[in-house]
Amino acid sequence: MSTTAMSTTWLLLRILRWASWIAFLATCFYVSRYRADIVSSFGQLPLRVELLIFALGTAPVFIGFLEMMAREQAGLPKPSIGRDWSIDRA
Repeated sequence: MSTTAMSTTWLLLRILRWASWIAFLATCFYVSRYRADIVSSFGQLPLRVELLIFALGTAPVFIGFLEMMAREQAGLPKPSIGRDWSIDRA
């Protein structure tokens, strides 16, 4: 793939990773807010809810790995602590 395509892939993976984190936090908030409606009579979450929370919590980690690989392929610089990410207009 070309550098431009990999840069676009990196950006899309970055957006997808943040969207996955937001979906995970929103799901956890929903489950904690409406716990009485979701849990069974034994106080257990249904299997589908457990799997959803597990998948939404694990997906951003793997997407992050793919994002790092795409960044390497695109030749983008690695982030460093305190780096100024503004565009140079010189």
